[in-house]
Amino acid sequence: MMDFNEKLPMLAESGDAEAQYALAQCLFAGRGVILDNVKAAYWALRSAEQDNMSAQHFLGLLYKAGLGVERDLNAAVYWYTQAAEQGCSGAMVDAGILYYDGEEIGSNFEKAVFWFRKAAAHKNKEALYRLGLCYQNGNGVERNLRKAFLCYQSAAEGAAYANAYIALGNCFEKGLGTVKNFALAGKWYRKAASSGLTSAKKQLKRINSECLIAAENGDASACYNLGVCYRNGELGKPDFEKSEYWFKKASEKGYENI
Repeated sequence: MMDFNEKLPMLAESGDAEAQYALAQCLFAGRGVILDNVKAAYWALRSAEQDNMSAQHFLGLLYKAGLGVERDLNAAVYWYTQAAEQGCSGAMVDAGILYYDGEEIGSNFEKAVFWFRKAAAHKNKEALYRLGLCYQNGNGVERNLRKAFLCYQSAAEGAAYANAYIALGNCFEKGLGTVKNFALAGKWYRKAASSGLTSAKKQLKRINSECLIAAENGDASACYNLGVCYRNGELGKPDFEKSEYWFKKASEKGYENI
């Protein structure tokens, strides 16, 4: 990305698509120049019309947010699609979301799934997560909980992505597409909570309470999760004696450290 300099406007005026996109970014961010969303949208359009992929995606974002242009989701999905067809995975996801939500343009789950799959092939985490939701709910595809679980699992790999963590926690808690496992549910809810997802803390609190009953009834994964709970002080103050007790119970029932 070019920084603003005195030559950038001249390059943009001469028709240089990269310079036009760079100038749009500078104007949008107020980087080296006075912030001006209208001018940012103008130069983004000039660049996008020359098939600059990044400008096309950026212009779609401006139309979706109504920044520098009148909000127009039909225009947004058009420019997202232009960028997506050139291989921009972020634009693929954004197009899929608009088709999934259906605001203004009408819901089209099949098109949403099409773009989520395209972006998922690029290992895009949000695409994998949203494709998992489609499989879980049967939107645009035949409902398949195993495929939903595998999508969430792929989205959770590598860099942090809290939505995938909480989705995996839900799968392990309820046995959706995988074997029910309180310890693994707790593990993923904890990862989601540590990533800042507020709802995960509520999920974790609920499942910890459920584990008190399930552990007493002999569920080995619940025993292990209770061990973690007491060690972390999630049921009051840390209690290492109770923690060791429940870890031992889990081990006696053949449950290994996760």
